[in-house]
Amino acid sequence: MTLQQFQFWFENILLGYFGSMNVLYTILLIVAGYRIFARIREVQVEDTTQILKSDSLPAILFIIPIHNEAENVIPNISNIMLLSYRYSC
Repeated sequence: MTLQQFQFWFENILLGYFGSMNVLYTILLIVAGYRIFARIREVQVEDTTQILKSDSLPAILFIIPIHNEAENVIPNISNIMLLSYRYSC
């Protein structure tokens, strides 16, 4: 086998490999896109307000960096204590 023949086969094998990978990823992208849009339609139908009104939501922990912020500590903590992610009517 000459160098030119080896180069020809090597290039064709690489071309086939990368071409098949592109086809595979395109198929996966189409399937994933279909599943994403199907899930978006399901979520639009679900009633999320019932979940947000329930008391079963977990607590949230805030980590606040306050180094050299002595004058802003009280207002920041007051604002954070007023936050609520529960749904209120």
